[in-house]
Order: sequence, then C-alpha cells, then structure tokens
Amino acid sequence: LAQAAHFAPPRAAAGSPAPSLARAMHRFLRGACRGPGAQLRSGVGAVRRPRDAPAFFCLPRRWLRIERLDHAALGVRDLQVSKCWLSAVLGMEPFRADDPHFAGDDLAMVRNGAACVALLRLPGGEAPLEGSRSQKGHCAFRVSNEEFETFRRSLPALLERHRVTPEQKVDVEEQDYDVQRSLFFHDPDGNELEVTTWDSEPSEDSEASAFLRSALLLDVRTAGEFRQVALPKSLSVPHVDLLDESAGGIERVLAAVEGDKSAPIAAFCAAGVRSATAKAVLEAHGFTNVQNWVNIEKILYSVGQSR
Repeated sequence: LAQAAHFAPPRAAAGSPAPSLARAMHRFLRGACRGPGAQLRSGVGAVRRPRDAPAFFCLPRRWLRIERLDHAALGVRDLQVSKCWLSAVLGMEPFRADDPHFAGDDLAMVRNGAACVALLRLPGGEAPLEGSRSQKGHCAFRVSNEEFETFRRSLPALLERHRVTPEQKVDVEEQDYDVQRSLFFHDPDGNELEVTTWDSEPSEDSEASAFLRSALLLDVRTAGEFRQVALPKSLSVPHVDLLDESAGGIERVLAAVEGDKSAPIAAFCAAGVRSATAKAVLEAHGFTNVQNWVNIEKILYSVGQSR
C-alpha cells in the first residue's frame, strides 16, 4: 500500500475506471498510508515538531502496520515431548515440519489457527524461562468466550493426564479482569502459558473491516480487468483458473496463504457472480474461511467506513 501512496485520481479517460471509483481508491490508498494522528508530509494539517521535542517526534506513525503477532518462542528440553504435550493440551499441530528452515534437531514449529509457537531446544545445562507475569513474561492464547468455558472445565484433568514428570506443575490459576478472563498454567519445562478471552472486542475496526485487514484479497476477474484497475496487494487468479484444476489456480491461492486453508480470503470480481463461484470452488477444496466481497467498490466502502 505504501508504494501506492501518491496515487491521484485522474480525469475520466477512455479505458480508465469511473471517476467515483478513482476517488474512492484515492481515499483508500491515502488512508491506508496515514492513520489517525499520523503526520502529513506537507501542506495543510502538517504537524510541526516543537523546538525542544526529540528527533523521533516528526517520524510518521504509520510506516508499519502490524497484522498480528507472528509467533512466540519457548525454550524446551525435548522437542518431541513438548510437541506431544502442546498437541494434547492446546490442540497444537506441526507447522512446516518438512521445511528444513523451520524444522530440525533444535527447532520445531507448531500452530493452532493463527497462533504459532516456535519450540527451541535448550542447550545442555541451560534452564528454561521461569514464567512470571511480573518479571520474565509468558505466552498467551486468545479464544472465544464459549471455548474458554469449555477449556476451563477440562484443563485441570488435561494437565494431570498429560503430566510428564512428577515435579511438573499442574495447578491452574484463574484471573478475572472484568473485561477479560484468563487461565494461567505451565508446560513440562515450566514455561507459563495463558489462555484468555475478552467480553468485548478491543478493536476500533468493524468486524467486516477487521476481516479485510487480515484477509488475502483474491481478485478473480480476468487478467485484462486486473490490469485496468486493481487493489494493492491483491492476488489475481481468474475464476476460470480455479475451475480448471490443470491451470494451477488452487495451488496459487494455497501458496499465498502459506498452506493454511483456514486463513481469511476475500474473493471479489465485478458483480459478485464469479467471486461466488470462486468461493464455492475453494470451499470444495477444503478452504474454510472464504467470503464473497462482490467487487472493489464494496471493499473500498467497507474499509473507508471504519476510518
């Protein structure tokens, strides 16, 4: 998006998008590169740095927009033991187990949904991190209210059933922070883990806007339509390439979401017919979080409404 920050809505010309769409895209691009309170480079509204302010005061606030925490890392003594325990207690599954960059004698990756954990084998004689909310930190996983209640009831028995050593802590500490509730417990190496839930969504974005910000924008129009006007960072896979298994369209989408068929995907075209077909095809191939967003105008309007 930042690369397109200087896009300007042109006057209508043959083969160009309608002026209203161009203006909407201009607002979209401009807003994506400048959040609330961010400094303008020049012109009306520019923020001036006070003489006694530190140098970093004038840096733009929206150079980086973090989508989510990529992963947490835990030091463990035995990778296989930890993988089995995390699978039994937290439902974690191996991630990129066949990729030599993410698997080996000293590293393993596991995940549950969007939460990824890197397991790092501790060198001999080195003690694991002793979990502490006040000093050395912990690792927290967020779940829905319903999942939290179910997990809270089953956790004590799970910890007891999957105790690795007699010395392993199996107690559970429950905390209620009014808007947030949490369960604290320990893995076989003493790392403190938290499962938490919120009574309300702590986000300024609407549900639709939040989905779009984390989703793969899948443009299923023709290549010619895509060249005429396209959303930044969208992936062009014509819907015919999804229908024709030999065209490789499914494989391109799967590669774009790094093999995660539960990743959010926002499919769109010009009127919603081809994107509806794309949604059905992807779901038939096991994708579980695909939404039909009809067209570019609807996406721009939804993102604009959240600002």
